[in-house]
Amino acid sequence: MDKKQVILLLMFLGKDQKIVGTISMRRDGYIQKGEIEIVGQNSRVFSIENPNNNSVIEKVEGNKITLNRFSGTTVNFELPLKYVYEGNISKDILSNNLTAKFRATYVSPEGNVEEVSKDISLNIEWVEERKPEVKAEIIKYVKTNTEKGNNVVIQTVIDVKNGATTKNLPIEKLSVSSIQPSLEGKLPDKVNVSLLSTKGVNEELPLDQKEENVKYNNLDGTLNVDIENKMSEDKTYAKGNGYTKLLVTSVYENVQNVKDEYNVALNVKAQEKLLNSDKAYNAEFTGSANLSKPLGSLISASYETDKTSMSKGKLYMNSISNDKSEIEFNNKLNVNTSVANINGTIEINDNLPYYNDNKQNYESGMSYKSVSVSKQEFENVLGKDGKLDLLNEKGQIIATIDSSSKIEGENYVIDLKEDTKIINYRSSKILKEGNIVIKESRKITTSRYPINLLKDLNKLNLGIYEKALPKDIDWIERIHLVKECGYDFVEISIDETDERLARLDWSDEEINRIHAELVNTGVRIPSMCFSGHRRFPMGSMDEKTREKAMELMQKAIIFADKMGIRTIQMAGYDVYYEDGSEQTKKYFIENLKKAVEWASSYNITLSIEIMDHPFINSITKYMEYAEIIKSPWLKVYPDVGNLTAWPENDTLKELELGIKNGEITGIHLKDTLAVTDSFPGKFKEVPFGEGCVDFPKVFAKLKELNYKGPFLIEMWTEKSDNPIEEVKKAKEWMLGKMREGGFI
Repeated sequence: MDKKQVILLLMFLGKDQKIVGTISMRRDGYIQKGEIEIVGQNSRVFSIENPNNNSVIEKVEGNKITLNRFSGTTVNFELPLKYVYEGNISKDILSNNLTAKFRATYVSPEGNVEEVSKDISLNIEWVEERKPEVKAEIIKYVKTNTEKGNNVVIQTVIDVKNGATTKNLPIEKLSVSSIQPSLEGKLPDKVNVSLLSTKGVNEELPLDQKEENVKYNNLDGTLNVDIENKMSEDKTYAKGNGYTKLLVTSVYENVQNVKDEYNVALNVKAQEKLLNSDKAYNAEFTGSANLSKPLGSLISASYETDKTSMSKGKLYMNSISNDKSEIEFNNKLNVNTSVANINGTIEINDNLPYYNDNKQNYESGMSYKSVSVSKQEFENVLGKDGKLDLLNEKGQIIATIDSSSKIEGENYVIDLKEDTKIINYRSSKILKEGNIVIKESRKITTSRYPINLLKDLNKLNLGIYEKALPKDIDWIERIHLVKECGYDFVEISIDETDERLARLDWSDEEINRIHAELVNTGVRIPSMCFSGHRRFPMGSMDEKTREKAMELMQKAIIFADKMGIRTIQMAGYDVYYEDGSEQTKKYFIENLKKAVEWASSYNITLSIEIMDHPFINSITKYMEYAEIIKSPWLKVYPDVGNLTAWPENDTLKELELGIKNGEITGIHLKDTLAVTDSFPGKFKEVPFGEGCVDFPKVFAKLKELNYKGPFLIEMWTEKSDNPIEEVKKAKEWMLGKMREGGFI
């Protein structure tokens, strides 16, 4: 075997639960069959998933991994491995060696057959040192007025980052403690805790206030939460580098003299107790929050009635759902017929419309689901031939209770299919005095979608380019800055840099995190500036470059689908750093057609931007490609600066061409310096008002054409001294030009 040696290298990555292996052969030949068996104390292979492309895995059966025939000098493979320990777990078992037994039949080029046998030790080297982190942030602050007094609700997210490395011992228990702030010397009357997400302890660990793992002391305001990491056969110890997020809802009932502003202290501690270890690792967070305006929607539910009215009291909703939640709310109404009018009818106006907090972002509502009355009470007061009509807010009869109605138990029951927020009850003649109890079931829904987007569909839709905002900030902060600056949306950049191209590989976790903040703020990311094709153009003469361009195109479409992006703005040129030709144009058209087909399957529109490049520097030129592609999923995204800078263009006529043909999906607003015989033009970083664009004329024309689509202010101030101030000034300047042109 010295000349045709087979070497198996295996490395076990404990916390990543993977075996990474390399099989090397010093000479040509092949492995006819091979087997890797994992053996060790109380352990077994649970499953192997998704081996990489150059793997040689044929099947897994028990602890055995079968390799099929392969040849060459080196074969690499990666085996994601789930494993369990059957029996009591101890640190000794965790540290015990596993063994990978490799057995194979090697065939040399001459046809000689040799059996290869190697035992490889896989040592799980667990260590203990950790550096956990904890932080807290108030995400909701609500003041409510009820019949019983003033209520205040505060919601805090506690985020614990588990201080794990690749080989850390698993967490046995995570303990979180916090001191709830007092308002006007009052501590919360109720504290509810729910688990938002976790990674680092069991992923489906339930938390319930009624259980022993959550304790709140309303005498000193201390809250303690213990989260245990339990083991079962179908669950493994979680990976390191995890996190745990808790949502703490603190309710202050009947607060006297509610102020407009509070400054509250945040104090949170976390402790990680490691499995079968005496060591515990601590982290602490202290800070403060200024609560000067409401955050989020109203929280908790309370609704009160008296004997004759359902309109007293207020409805408050609580929902942490990113979409919509629905609960059922039951109530009853006692009607004394002695207050009936002279016509003998019972008429009750229940006027409780959908509740919204007006100045904030969310809407909650309640509509009727069913109505029931006692059959005996009904017949005693109205007789067997009596009836009770249910009328909506328009006075239309939506249902009638009478002797033909459905009977459940002792009651007449009417299930309402119509979404009705108000019911007026009207009866037939009353035969005698008495009481009728009307039992009502309502469905309560709360939508976290911004009210202003639901109600004001004719509003100006103005966005800002990502590169106008500070560069080195988290996307959560960027979203908040967009809202702070008064913009409706932000256009994300996927440019030619490795940093921004890497966004196409964002995890679902990261995307969901951004989604949640978009919902919370009402900010949107409807479009993507995909200029990565400058570096990897679809029309390149280099085949590998074109392949890379289409790979990025596929990623961009899938990324857009996950992000909720509706429009991918593409640069209007076949090549950028190369010399163009008829062949590059041909390649561009071929690949554009393919890209449009891909995008159409995801309901995503590809929009070609009018560029600083003669290839497509007008809507007229774009129409040539629209005629070739013939797809409703290919549109144009004109930049008024780029349109105006080229002397051969009539900007107003070009815009008219695009709008009348239904081709424009959005408009970039920027200023430029015009192209001349002696000057190549300047297409970036021209201050508004110093370039060649006549914005009032542009907006006057767009008003004439009844353009209602989005506008995006395009700036490159991300590295300036005060980008936020410049972004705010740009908006006010542009709104002034819109007014001057009569657009608004």
